[in-house]
Amino acid sequence: MSLSKPNQIKKSPVKRYFSWNGTQGTFNYYDSNTKTKINLTLPFQFIAVDELACVEGFNAKSQVGFRSNEVKSTLSEDLTLRWNQGAVIATGKYKDIKEKVEKLGGHYNTSLYLCAYVDGNLELCNLKLKGAALSAWLQVKKSSTATINGLQITVTRSTLQKTGNVEYYTPVFKFSNASEKDYNRAVEIDGDLQEFLSNRNNTAVSETSEAEFLGENVDTKPLSKEELTQT
Repeated sequence: MSLSKPNQIKKSPVKRYFSWNGTQGTFNYYDSNTKTKINLTLPFQFIAVDELACVEGFNAKSQVGFRSNEVKSTLSEDLTLRWNQGAVIATGKYKDIKEKVEKLGGHYNTSLYLCAYVDGNLELCNLKLKGAALSAWLQVKKSSTATINGLQITVTRSTLQKTGNVEYYTPVFKFSNASEKDYNRAVEIDGDLQEFLSNRNNTAVSETSEAEFLGENVDTKPLSKEELTQT
């Protein structure tokens, strides 16, 4: 805590951590009260406020999860990969540690900070996207002529995909203008987020729900080289 900024945000302001369930074609989150993952009923609406990148995974052999810090660009910033207990596995640009990440059972993730309604209030949340779900996000961003941040994004349905004998679903993202009220609230929320991010240690691991590494959702499609260069 500094003299000039006594109220610096040290604890993450994120209220809920979402992920995409490729098996069932919907979003879910971990409920700490019931110790279970809760699937959401579509549609799911949110306003994107920021987008970072990280690596996360679960090593089936050792039954231990791992994750990295979050960065704006994997091309120019280092990722520090750590086991959940804190021991460092590797440090470097994503392209340099990619092989090790994949051997351990890890995935490249977009860490999307967003505003969504939680218990009737617009709150800061986080959504991790990987594999085919991330590809769907990158494709729709590439095709959009508008800036994504500040728009209302709605997922009303998913699309069935198949790789080999494995079937899985990817989200279908649609963009529209957010209401003035929600947009203004999202700007306020993003201010708190940016203050938190600016004060966070650059090598601190990404934050996620406590059950994120109990197993992996089915999502088999790897990112292409073109998609990786968009981050």
